[in-house]
Amino acid sequence: GLSMLSAQVTIGADAAPQNFSVLELVSSDKGLRLPQLTTAQRNAVNTSSALAKGLVIYNLTVNCTEYWNGTKWVSLCLGSANITLEGDGCGAYNPASPPAADSDGGVAGCEYTPSDSPACVVPSGQAYQVYLTAGSAYATLTVDELTSSFSVEFQANNSANSRIAVVRVVNNCSGEFQDFLFTQNGASCSASSAFSVSSSSTELCGDNGAVIAYVSNPEAGVDYLWEFGGVVVHTGSYLEITRAGRYTVYASLLGCQTPAPQTVTITKSGGSSAGAPSISATNGGILCSGGNVILTASGITETIKWYQNGILTAHSSNPLTLSGASSAGEWFAAQQNGACGSRKSNSITLADNTSSGTALAPPVAMVNGTALTGTPVVCRGGTLELKIDNAAAYAAGTFFEWFDNGVSIARSTSPVIYTVAPNKSSMTLSVQVSNSSGDCPNTVVSSTVTVTFTAPAPTVINNGASAAAICGASAAVLSALNSSGSSYQWFLNGVEISGATTASYSTLVEGSYTVRYSDGNGCWSPVSIPILVKQSAAITLTWQIEPQGTEIAGTQKSYSVIASPVPDSYVWTSSDPAKATVTSLDGGVVGGTSSVSVNYLATTVTPIIIEVTAV
Repeated sequence: GLSMLSAQVTIGADAAPQNFSVLELVSSDKGLRLPQLTTAQRNAVNTSSALAKGLVIYNLTVNCTEYWNGTKWVSLCLGSANITLEGDGCGAYNPASPPAADSDGGVAGCEYTPSDSPACVVPSGQAYQVYLTAGSAYATLTVDELTSSFSVEFQANNSANSRIAVVRVVNNCSGEFQDFLFTQNGASCSASSAFSVSSSSTELCGDNGAVIAYVSNPEAGVDYLWEFGGVVVHTGSYLEITRAGRYTVYASLLGCQTPAPQTVTITKSGGSSAGAPSISATNGGILCSGGNVILTASGITETIKWYQNGILTAHSSNPLTLSGASSAGEWFAAQQNGACGSRKSNSITLADNTSSGTALAPPVAMVNGTALTGTPVVCRGGTLELKIDNAAAYAAGTFFEWFDNGVSIARSTSPVIYTVAPNKSSMTLSVQVSNSSGDCPNTVVSSTVTVTFTAPAPTVINNGASAAAICGASAAVLSALNSSGSSYQWFLNGVEISGATTASYSTLVEGSYTVRYSDGNGCWSPVSIPILVKQSAAITLTWQIEPQGTEIAGTQKSYSVIASPVPDSYVWTSSDPAKATVTSLDGGVVGGTSSVSVNYLATTVTPIIIEVTAV
């Protein structure tokens, strides 16, 4: 008779199988190997029995696991349909060798028309839906609205890696689908030299920090691609990194292995970083023979690092003076405090003009009489006279432009009076000489000056009067209210008056006059409010009621004069106020006449003189 044996089995482990398992395979380094059949061998399998449903094989032709669902073989890789594609001039689609487009771009294979067995016939619309499920960033699918024929066109591939596009074709009759793979070849890597990558740090500090990573030995004409998380985030010889992680740098094309790609890994740190500096350049960034360009960074609180063409240099001074053709290129700066670096400054490109342009002679610049390259005294709220001592040596059309920390103060051919901001703590002064003939400019720059003192307050002239008169041939006398200054400097219409260095100044020249003065610290005050000096005709005074030769003690007399032209004021005096007092009768009004009352108090043998002066 027929006998049966029923059991549950575990293979690969000394353990009983689960209650629901007939067979359990246990391994940490081996797998289950299904029968390996080609499509032709699979089709030869007798599946006529209903018991064949669920049969599983691995198809060597399409490299995919398939199972028999009782009606057809179903792929576990490409969907459940048995859709085929027939090419228009390029044969049937072969999953073992998917159509490939060239790296320059174009159609992969040709136009393909889908079909299924049994055929899908619909009363209207398309029998098949066709769409991209992968590759839409670089591939375009074109579908015929009637026949569902389609083609896949790739854009140019700028990487060494091949790319794929997956087209899904859905049978609108059964709802089943099948995926088809289309590929594009990678571009050929161009020959380039081995390279290395360095970085300002490997730590990224705070929310505003950055790491500058760069190719230490870049090759001209080679593009360097920086990949992060599978995406090209930058193309160039350097990268400002603001996100921690692992960055891979390729030469020429993404995926090129020759030369070997380089990596840099940046970790997040709990430290803090300084703010990004701002830089400026003199001479418009033009490098001329015999001249220089000065880079100045502002907002510096930590050690400054200078980069040329993205590569860290040995320079750490601020300002930075550069000259010669080797200094041409892109420059930027960053602050560095230990492992913590700031974000990069703005970039400035220095142009090489050393072979075709000669720089103008450097100006001899003075600040309040001290050489710009020396140690001028700068005070908060004070004034600086910025002057070029050798201005006369330059041809007509030459200009001098002054800068405070790289910011333009004034462009002039004459001395400039500059008022220092009251909150200034340090400054760098510079002056650039240029002309209208197109000669290369030249610049002189000071060292960084620490602002220690505060300047004295401005003085006033003639007790704050708004005007002073030149009466005939009599000079107008101007006096500074503050007479304790160490030195004074008078100006006529904003121009320094040579030799006018005392607290008072007499002049026969009309115009607007101002003055400033210095204290014991060498600080110069702001310039005073101006006083207007104007020419006046000599004033003629005529007695209207004149004192007599003899007056009686104990009496009171009135006197008056007529003036022409009308003066600004009258001054009446008595030669002996103890014997005769003078009281004005004008009531504070100045006009063409003036009257006083004189009270004669006692007799005297000495004559009393009553005098009036008009000014």
